[in-house]
Amino acid sequence: MALSRLVYRIDNAVISPERLLGAAWTLSALLALAIAIAFGEPMPGAWWEQALLWTAAFILLASILLVPVFSALWLALRMASAALMAASIVLEPIIELWRLIAARPPRARP
Repeated sequence: MALSRLVYRIDNAVISPERLLGAAWTLSALLALAIAIAFGEPMPGAWWEQALLWTAAFILLASILLVPVFSALWLALRMASAALMAASIVLEPIIELWRLIAARPPRARP
């Protein structure tokens, strides 16, 4: 019973690849903006152009590199969840039987 509840929580807590990709895009855009502001040329009015270029580069890099990684992680979590579900289906009756045997009072000797 507890194992299947754990599997249910893991299965429902898995974040979709689209959400992870959105988070990666947001973080890469913020990182690019910070890099452009920190290391940009000290010309007035040009920092936003560099920020846009850095942002575009980081978003492109995040799209190319992180989509397969996040998809693989998502698939691995789903497979682990399925394996835990299968284990819970097999192990829970065995655990319950073990508890019943352990809770049985000892036999009285004649």
